[in-house]
Amino acid sequence: MPRHPQRLALLPLLGLLPLGGCSDGAPGDDDMVPVADVSTLMFTVIEPAAETYWDAVGWIIDAEGETYIRPRSAEEWEIVRNAAFQITESGNLLKVKGRGGADDGAWMAYSAALTDIGLRAIEAATATPLVIHGGSGVPPGQRADLAATSHICKFNIGTELRMAFGAALRAAVLADADRFDRVAILKDTHDPVLEAARAVIRGLGASGRA
Repeated sequence: MPRHPQRLALLPLLGLLPLGGCSDGAPGDDDMVPVADVSTLMFTVIEPAAETYWDAVGWIIDAEGETYIRPRSAEEWEIVRNAAFQITESGNLLKVKGRGGADDGAWMAYSAALTDIGLRAIEAATATPLVIHGGSGVPPGQRADLAATSHICKFNIGTELRMAFGAALRAAVLADADRFDRVAILKDTHDPVLEAARAVIRGLGASGRA
């Protein structure tokens, strides 16, 4: 029975990801220990999720005509949405130390692209605007692209601002060890944190659009 699915451009991207074993070097927390190598991760997590999403919409054409396939209940949509989230987070799993390589630009690009296209899959499977928690970990270029071409309504950037605050506070304390007025010390953190926030806004292409 011929089948002609209406498919999002997902598995062609997955085909670009290497299926070989893991190697050292990808950035990740030291306390994270990969259980599955890349091949196992592909076949047990990424590929099943991609197949679920891939097969959710399509057509069956036979002697009786054309049948349109799509999710028809909240439960079926939830299955598709869950698969999209699995695909999105799989891009992060591929970056865990012990898989791929931190110095392998192509590997990191494929991993980031998997997360990016997973976000598009989530958008297609839900009408709820997305919020990117941990937005500080998204590279500025990718963040700008998502801001311009997706329906993401919010990027959380608290980590970036806290880092700017911490660096400014440290510099203020070290600049004058005898200074004890906490208001004066904290005042020195205002401009660096403000500039960090402005830099993110400029990077998103949002300057002057409020």
